Amino acid sequence: MNRTRIETFDFTWNVVTGCYGPGGTASKPARCFYCYAQRFAARGMGEYGQYIKEQRFNPRFFSERLTRPLKVKKPSRIFVSSMADLFGNWVPKEWIEKVLEVTALAPQHTFFFLTKQPWNMAKYRFPDNAWAGISVTNESQFGNLADLGDIWVKRRFVSFEPLLGYTRPDLRYVDWAVIGA
Repeated sequence: MNRTRIETFDFTWNVVTGCYGPGGTASKPARCFYCYAQRFAARGMGEYGQYIKEQRFNPRFFSERLTRPLKVKKPSRIFVSSMADLFGNWVPKEWIEKVLEVTALAPQHTFFFLTKQPWNMAKYRFPDNAWAGISVTNESQFGNLADLGDIWVKRRFVSFEPLLGYTRPDLRYVDWAVIGA
């Protein structure tokens, strides 16, 4: 795990990295224009520098990182897979289940899961120490906010980053909203 400069979290836990984007596949990625993780990988920064440029943002599971939250004793706020969409269509069910198992084994922490595909989150039951969130950038994605109500989790959030334009979203299922430039 890494300490983070994201002011609302203490750590990022990137046990899964990489993404093919909403509706994307290995043969035809659908990259998101505003994705900071994709830009990070494209520049070959951090661990991404060790991969062939065309494969830097391919999804990967790092089993050696799986138990890292168990080693942190002080209660912390942990952003899960900040360099991926853990609930993308391309992510194997086994990866997600392993991450959720470790989440349940570390009740002293609060884990934050963020996706652009909330309908996939609804397939899982989250431990009480987890928050489920969706990323929304514009009005065309507001329909995803209703999907939050289908997720089996105690707390839900939405990340409007970047927020593009004036909006009036329906926030009835939202406990917390993050708004970015």
